Amino acid sequence: MEPVTTTPSAAATAPHRGGVSAAAANSFLQLAVEHLGLVLRSGVRSEDFFQFCFFVARGIDCALTNNFIPAVAHLLPSLVKEVYQHRNNSSLQSAIMVLMISVKNACKHGWFQIADADELLSMTNEIYGSYCTSLTEEASSALDTISKVMSRKLIFGLYEQAVRTSTFISWIYGNFL
Repeated sequence: MEPVTTTPSAAATAPHRGGVSAAAANSFLQLAVEHLGLVLRSGVRSEDFFQFCFFVARGIDCALTNNFIPAVAHLLPSLVKEVYQHRNNSSLQSAIMVLMISVKNACKHGWFQIADADELLSMTNEIYGSYCTSLTEEASSALDTISKVMSRKLIFGLYEQAVRTSTFISWIYGNFL
């Protein structure tokens, strides 16, 4: 996979049908990374934190789907490490987990230097442990795990956030992709 560089205006020339261009996906991820960085530097507000963690995760997933390494990939390890510092805030853990799953896949596709990838994978495994059970655990306890995850989702209003996020993503696709 080759790094892609583009300008935000390149997203405007992306095709509206037939898939997402690498340039448009790169622009989307670049914007999401920049905004998540701003959220972290200006003080974490749960709503913004959720939204931009989801956007960065979506941008990573889109790049992986289209088999390219975005130009902002080199910024992700430090950004993710900064996001990870909030892992003990139970109201933010869901968003962090979503981001870490996408980052884990990026690590597996060789986006990062080995040392960064190892550290990111270790962080992913740590936060994963707070959500998931071991493969050897009894199947009957799966309901407990599902209840735990769903209660977090409901308590912290992720459903409402997901609706807003999907509306924004639809707007992005309609205007840029």
